[in-house]
Amino acid sequence: MFSPNPAVRVVAPGSVSALAPPAPASAVSAESDAYRAGVAAGAEETLAGPAAELVQARESLERATAALVVAISELSRARERATSIETGDVVALAFELVSALAGHVPDTVSPELVRSALALAPEGDVATLRLHPDDYETVDGLPVEAKLVADPSIERGGCVVEVGATRIDAQRGPAISRLRRALVEATP
Repeated sequence: MFSPNPAVRVVAPGSVSALAPPAPASAVSAESDAYRAGVAAGAEETLAGPAAELVQARESLERATAALVVAISELSRARERATSIETGDVVALAFELVSALAGHVPDTVSPELVRSALALAPEGDVATLRLHPDDYETVDGLPVEAKLVADPSIERGGCVVEVGATRIDAQRGPAISRLRRALVEATP
């Protein structure tokens, strides 16, 4: 409906604004400014909680990342220490172990050792069996013909069998030395 008087507005029935006079332009502007300020404050308040949570989550992630970097660094140093054991140390340890085990062997030559050494000798010629003088009297009942020689250079509990150009050294000391050389040559 059209109203000839600008101070009177015609509105639909049941509308609240039908009772209020029109607001001046400055009031509309103030109302609009207040609305915008309220929306901004509400948005700030609404976003402040999640933003704070994001900041806390980021700080927590940064702390966890720093702790992981420290742990990786410590693990790397531990790995370097573990792998820095020199090959010589391993060989020395193996040598000490073999020497300790060999130290438990009786100091008298065993019949099994003599038989094993003689069994390795080529057949045909008479074998020479070299023994430490203290072991010389303990050997008897050889499985093959052999010439017995008391030799002070042979260690107690060991023997050397010679047949032609073949030499079978059945002493602990030289066996351990050969083992040591083999370990050193086999390690990078």
